[in-house]
Amino acid sequence: MRSSSPLWVLSLLWCFCPPSPGVVAAVDKQRAGAVQNLRAGTCRWTAQDGAVIDLTSVAKTDNTPRFKDVQGEDVWYYSYNPCFAFSEEICTGASVCQSGYGAYYQAGDTSSEALITDQGRPTLYYTADSPSLNRQSWVALICDKSATTPKLRAIGDVSNGEYRFELTTVCACDGACAMAVEAGLSVGTILIIVFIVVVFVYLVGGIIINKARQANGVELIPNIGFWRNFPVLVKDGFGFVGGRVSRSRSGYEAKL
Repeated sequence: MRSSSPLWVLSLLWCFCPPSPGVVAAVDKQRAGAVQNLRAGTCRWTAQDGAVIDLTSVAKTDNTPRFKDVQGEDVWYYSYNPCFAFSEEICTGASVCQSGYGAYYQAGDTSSEALITDQGRPTLYYTADSPSLNRQSWVALICDKSATTPKLRAIGDVSNGEYRFELTTVCACDGACAMAVEAGLSVGTILIIVFIVVVFVYLVGGIIINKARQANGVELIPNIGFWRNFPVLVKDGFGFVGGRVSRSRSGYEAKL
């Protein structure tokens, strides 16, 4: 009986003086694995194994969820948006919102978002404290290079206030969406970049050459004679084109 009394005491303390929700969340984070909090305004992490995960193209930034009212494998519906908060009924500043039977519960605050390693997989972890129940959500990131359209599986409430989800997307693969963003420059942007580089090389190279020729002041600018006459050439060009158009219009009207 003596040996078991400490256990009875601990049990009574747990029942009547349970730890605060924040303490439970901290313990669960530590148990799950290395924690990496997200810097505000970003949606990119480096996982524990060095993989770069960029969910920028998955998340929405207009205060609405990327996934709205996804039916869970329980009896509830769930809305979710990584990285950036959304609002839905009483859910505000939320990344996860649970709904059903006319009720809404915030199941994950965006401000609590952290990348952890859970069951060997990169997982986004959230908490949402309330007076009655500390809710926690785990969103496992599933790498699928064919999943160009992200899919959310809502496993739902697996325990009292503990929610599980699976987000399947190519963006969960190492560097996949980061490279896609870098490679996704428009033709116009590429042409502007090329133009700026060419002008820079032209000016710097010309100045170096003219400096070697003992030039000074504005004479350092390459082809300075051409650039001095450039406004006149432009004016003559417009005058020539305007004259041709006027003559063509006059000839057309004469035929009528």
